[in-house]
Amino acid sequence: MPALIRWWARLIEWSAVGLIAVYIVWVLFFSETTHWIAFVLPLGCLIPFVQFGVLRPILKRARRADLRICEHCGHPFEGDEPQQCEACQESIHPEETRRLWRTAVLRHHRGGSRAKIPTLKPWRVVFFCVLGGIAPVLGAFLVVLFVTNAFQRTNSIPGGIGLLLALTMFLLQWIFFGIAGLFYFGALRKQELAHQHDFLLCDRCLFPLNDIPDTRACPECGSAFQRDDLRRRWYENWARKKHLREAIELDIPLMIRDDAKA
Repeated sequence: MPALIRWWARLIEWSAVGLIAVYIVWVLFFSETTHWIAFVLPLGCLIPFVQFGVLRPILKRARRADLRICEHCGHPFEGDEPQQCEACQESIHPEETRRLWRTAVLRHHRGGSRAKIPTLKPWRVVFFCVLGGIAPVLGAFLVVLFVTNAFQRTNSIPGGIGLLLALTMFLLQWIFFGIAGLFYFGALRKQELAHQHDFLLCDRCLFPLNDIPDTRACPECGSAFQRDDLRRRWYENWARKKHLREAIELDIPLMIRDDAKA
């Protein structure tokens, strides 16, 4: 079942990309309009939600069972010794089965708000990347406007000011991308720091908590935390930043408690 989830996810993702590409090519190169092409783009955009609805319940069930469910039928099992599934009678090798489920969960189930680390603030990278994408578009628009004014000899925008604004937009593009890069690599540094401290790091002030076993609040900033939940969230964020293969080999619980702090 974990292997089926992987191929199912890839099929859905490529189907969505293919449908959107078909729509773009048809609109650009074919002047004839048909009724069916109008449904291709919405369908391509909705397919990822199908993946979300189909895969999420299965992976959530695996989390709740601490990855101890049969890879063939999804029936839960106990123990770490090789055994047969009570439901489908297939052989189960718990270590390999849990490794397959761990791979599927880390790849396709992000845990929503319960996997967030407040100090990482990933929205900042997205925000400045969007600004970096908008800036050159504005710059190109100002260049076109400047050239148009020069040929038509109009004074809607003084030529020098228009050209200066256009160059400023192209400069801001790299400034915004640079800021996004600083936040991105700063988040990577924090995740590596968490890895060095067994994923027990305060998610607000980055104070190491791995040598303080009996506390439920950070001694540095006073932020309350649940030890297993904090460790899981740091582990998941670290695993998805180019460390998936290494993370799969670590036996860190992926269970999400109902009372876990978001």
